[in-house]
Amino acid sequence: MDEPAASVLDKLPDDRRSKFDHNLARVISQALEKYVLERFHSVDEMHDAVYACLIDRGEAVYSVFISYRVATEMPLARLLFDCLNHTVTPGGHRVTVYLDHARLVKGQDWEEGFASGLLHSLCFFPLLSYGATAPLADIPADRKDKIIAFGWEERPAGRKRLRGETGDAEDNLLKEFTIAVSLLERKQVNSFIRSSSGKFEPQVKHRALNPALRPLM
Repeated sequence: MDEPAASVLDKLPDDRRSKFDHNLARVISQALEKYVLERFHSVDEMHDAVYACLIDRGEAVYSVFISYRVATEMPLARLLFDCLNHTVTPGGHRVTVYLDHARLVKGQDWEEGFASGLLHSLCFFPLLSYGATAPLADIPADRKDKIIAFGWEERPAGRKRLRGETGDAEDNLLKEFTIAVSLLERKQVNSFIRSSSGKFEPQVKHRALNPALRPLM
């Protein structure tokens, strides 16, 4: 009898659940609470909560940030979003997924939007493939003909390869990788062990940055 009101997300079919606004689901649940004191205190309060859902599509924290190259991984990214968003883990965690196509509001700065989403996500989930990573690697000029003959493309996924020069085209996927690696490098690990002196000391201060990712920085 004291259980909270059921979430509308649990009542929707799978093909509609992922696209339903998470904040609006919270508003509906609060409006349906059993005890009056746990509901909205006035019509105006509920109106403001619903209106906020219309003007703000973001979340305070996302469970997963899906990073992908639009030209090659868009179908898979959408599939993962539809399958994961608003599902519930065995531990009871409501999964909220950041996918730029679904989260960015029309008129919002694209770079600012995905950067904010990444900074507020618990997990970084990159979709990696030849088409996603090949544009990030330049072909040495002295071995260009040999490497292309071996099967490498000069313009993978229709993009000119980055050369590490100021004239390179912007690459949002590389920006997401750079932010994610930077966050990983600076992440504090809240793990403590008891030292020989009896005091609790950090077991690990920082996660080590994978050397293979350093060139992205």
